[in-house]
Amino acid sequence: PSRQQWQAKERQRRFGQGAAGAALAVLILPLLFFLAGTLPNSYHYTSAAYIGSGLTTPFIRYETAEWSYAWMSSWTMEISSSFLIKMLPDVIMYYIFLEVLAITAVAAAVVPSFAVWLSKPGLRVTRLSRGETIVVSMFVVLFNLFGFYWLHDHAFLSGAKVASFSATERLGRTWGQLAVLCMGLCFLPASKNSLWLKALGVSWERGVWAHRWLGVLSLVCMVCHILTYWVRFVEVGSFPYDAFAFLQYWSASSGVDTSVNNNYTIGMMQLVAYPAILMISISAWFRHGKGNNWEYFKYMHFVFLVLVPATLLHAASSWYYLLGGIAFYLIDASIRFVGVVSPQARVLKLSVKEVDTGYSLLTFDRSHTEAGQFAWIRVPMISDWEWHPFSICSAPSDGQIKMCIKNMGPGTWTDSLFQLACEFEGVEDPWPVQLDGPYGPPLAPFLEGHAGALLVAGGVGITQPHSVFRELAAYYKENKSLPGGLKFLKLIWVARSSKTFEVFSTSIRECLAGVPESVMSCEYFLSKPGSSSGRSVPVTEGRPIWGEVYASAGRALAEDETLLVQACGPESMVDEAAAVAR
Repeated sequence: PSRQQWQAKERQRRFGQGAAGAALAVLILPLLFFLAGTLPNSYHYTSAAYIGSGLTTPFIRYETAEWSYAWMSSWTMEISSSFLIKMLPDVIMYYIFLEVLAITAVAAAVVPSFAVWLSKPGLRVTRLSRGETIVVSMFVVLFNLFGFYWLHDHAFLSGAKVASFSATERLGRTWGQLAVLCMGLCFLPASKNSLWLKALGVSWERGVWAHRWLGVLSLVCMVCHILTYWVRFVEVGSFPYDAFAFLQYWSASSGVDTSVNNNYTIGMMQLVAYPAILMISISAWFRHGKGNNWEYFKYMHFVFLVLVPATLLHAASSWYYLLGGIAFYLIDASIRFVGVVSPQARVLKLSVKEVDTGYSLLTFDRSHTEAGQFAWIRVPMISDWEWHPFSICSAPSDGQIKMCIKNMGPGTWTDSLFQLACEFEGVEDPWPVQLDGPYGPPLAPFLEGHAGALLVAGGVGITQPHSVFRELAAYYKENKSLPGGLKFLKLIWVARSSKTFEVFSTSIRECLAGVPESVMSCEYFLSKPGSSSGRSVPVTEGRPIWGEVYASAGRALAEDETLLVQACGPESMVDEAAAVAR
């Protein structure tokens, strides 16, 4: 790519990021807030008569929805005598949080230096960037204020029949509201094509930690909600019947009556939530185990397709927080479905390398725009249900998506793929395949502000750094310089067997051909000295001593210049390299 093409792509990316943030801040979030302020707070009242009544009936401060001693109170914004908008404290807090995120995203797109500042490492103990640390801090404030409002300020049942409404019940309802809050936010980083990810300039895999922790917090709040109500049932003498019955004797408005309560949503939620909590939490705990543990987790995760509608019925006003997330998820699912099936990807070239346990090399009739991305693939001849993510080893300038997939041993999906590849090697379009992606962050923001870069790879983890190395080599050969102010780029590849280096050694030599060693170089480390003979490349025996590696690279930098280190490989190696880099 030429310098002009690189710069144009970066301008387009920043414009897209700013446009996404502006769409959220100016259009989508105000629209959702407007709907929350004008439509009835319960699906029971979504009729023309009730909606009309709600638009003309004002909230009376400290009487309609809160106690007289409340710190926060609902109020009404009068547009006209016949058009009123409800201003609810919990809704205001929720959408202020999202609005601040959207405005920050726009600011980061408009002011590149601000984006760089946000991307810098935050607290060492958290491994979060400054931007992520700010978001977490804002969420902690939101979570606590939200919980305080429901526990202290809100008058459930409009303050009616207070005698039957205990502190236990108030606490139980607060846990339920907090669970819904986390559930609503949980959708936002989960969608791979989310407008939020585009606005914040964050790739899906970089933001999935937020989805994971919000999901955990939502499950914890759900469990606390259930257990607190079990305590309430003990207090009124209806436990264990009401904890497991479809219709309860307990009622929020009248305590325990001799007649059965007609609120079917409680029993429905028990029927859905009890197994859903177990299915998600247990499968998530073992999701990284051997065999099909990940597949069990993924498909059990889809119980949310039942849990979320049940929540909307049970917690009538939960749509305030869930509506936006559900919409983003449905749009993302539609985009991914269309991207996978129309047109379906084809394998243009298939080959194998009999190195170590074997490698399958696939070339697809698809292109990608950023170096270092990944994609999910499904091969129906192996499994109708299994999707697996793999890094793309080709550069965008290659014009095709290429993957190098290591055989991880007998009985694995990758072993089945390797056997198929051996059988159909050299055949074009050998069998049907589906590809979901590519996904991954843009490269330019990572390079910005750094004078040097080290790409660290361990074993088959070379695929992602190789994509970056190859793209930057093509850039240098076109422009006689590296992008983003880089002075040099070095690839460090660590492997247990020298045979592993044969997989990409030819490609790496092509990248380095005609490029000064002071600008681009590659060093091979053999972590198990003497593990193999017939080496095709010069190697350094032993594991890298990261302090020495960084010190050597740092000698080419001025005092105020920084070195970017990107690592991909075994977790222990990445952790060790990262610890020394900090």
